[in-house]
Order: sequence, then structure tokens, then C-alpha cells
Amino acid sequence: MAIDPQAHGLPGNGNAYYDHAFSRWLPVGRQAVAADGKHYAFSEPAADHTKNPKIHVVDVTTGADRVFETPSPTWFIAYGVLDFSGDGIYLVQAYESPMFGLWLLNPTTGAMTEVAHLDYIEGSAGNKIFWLGYVDPTDNHNVGTLFSYADQLDRYNIADGSRTPWLHQPGKGISLVAIDAAGHPLVALISSLQSQDAIWALVLLPGPNMQRQIIEARADFVSSLSSSITDGHGVWFGSRQGIYLYSEGGGLQKVSNQPGYPANGCF
Repeated sequence: MAIDPQAHGLPGNGNAYYDHAFSRWLPVGRQAVAADGKHYAFSEPAADHTKNPKIHVVDVTTGADRVFETPSPTWFIAYGVLDFSGDGIYLVQAYESPMFGLWLLNPTTGAMTEVAHLDYIEGSAGNKIFWLGYVDPTDNHNVGTLFSYADQLDRYNIADGSRTPWLHQPGKGISLVAIDAAGHPLVALISSLQSQDAIWALVLLPGPNMQRQIIEARADFVSSLSSSITDGHGVWFGSRQGIYLYSEGGGLQKVSNQPGYPANGCF
């Protein structure tokens, strides 16, 4: 496949999504596409310090591009699209660090409000639920290089502001890899970044302080599982080795030797 050169989007952003509703390839990731497939969003850094970054909201059928300026204290750090949801477009910021902040942009008017001031945002599960990392200041064995990986994962509900600790693993890094159809996180438990021979685990977290190990394998394999897409079959992962499917009944199975990354579910 090839991205339409006339499509609105930033070239070379490394993402692609197959919009099944309109049989179109879009130049963004799944999280930046509205649930009905009618619109998608992407960000654009400012040209220089005299201007503000922008958010584009594109109509899939007509190509109409609504462009909204977004206030930012740093012109070259554009807001990233975390989730194009029914509430609006959730935005975050990140620059050589974990994602932080949480803003909501109205895709029709461009009105933008700060929802919460958060650090270590790992992902959105929909229905106003977000997954957040936390670095325990008493953990003297944090995993990290430029920054420390979170050693705790929390469930945050913006509807009532509640934050529930979900998993605490001192001495390990916790990285959100996917979210299953029930909204449960699948995470990588990172033991070390010093060697690709280190053993990492891929774990399902069905509830607070509950773990269901899916696999334990070399770091280079577990870290390669990415670009997850969840549908009625389970959770699909792309990798350099091929395509994998995780389901509760079948575990993690390799379903194709073709290297690549899912661009939508299996219809």
C-alpha cells in the first residue's frame, strides 16, 4: 500500500490506518481517527518562535482541513493526539520525556481546555479512563536512561478524578503495550535496558494487583511487539518477526511471518 500523496498529514510520520468505513488509507495512527471514521486529526509544530503549533482536523470524504492554533509555551513542541474520542480530541505533550498534561479540543470550534495536569500518561482506554505511570521515589533501582520508567501503573478516571493504583513493581519498568476489549491493560515488565538478552514479561492486568503472565522472553522480542489493534478476535501486534494475536483462550500466537504492523482490525 502507499499513502495518497494528496492526503493531509505530516509526511514521514510513520503511521497508517485503514479507515474501513470509507475504504481509505489515512496518514495517522488509529488513536487519531474518530470512531465513525469520518474525521482524523494531526498536529503540526510552529515554523518558528513567533507562531503557535497547530492541530488539523480533516474530513475524510471531502478533504476539508480545519486548522486550529494551539497555545504552547514552546513553539517546536506540538500537542500530540492521544485519543479522538466522543468527548473531543484529547491532547498531550511530550519532548524527550513521558507524555504529560491532558487537554480536550473541540473538533468543531477548536476550543481547548485543560482537563487535568498529569505526568507519565501511558494511554487512553476510552470512556474517560486513562492509564498513568508513577515513579516511586523510594525505589532505588528504577529502570531508565534519559528518564526513569514508571514502576507503578495507575487507572485514572477523569469523570470523578479518582486514581487507583493497579500494579506496583519496584525495580522494574512498566510500559503499557495494549488495551484489550474489556479495557484491561497489557504491559511489558522491563527488568533491564542494558542488554537485549534481558528477560522481560508481557502481562495482562485484569484488576488491581492482579497479573496474568502471557509470555516471558528476551527483551528484543517483547519490545518489538507494538502498534496493537484490538477487535473481536483479541489483540493484534505487529513486529519485525511477523504478526501476533493474543486472545484469552489462545494466548499469544504467531499468525503470520510477514513483518508489519496492524492498520485496523480483522473484519
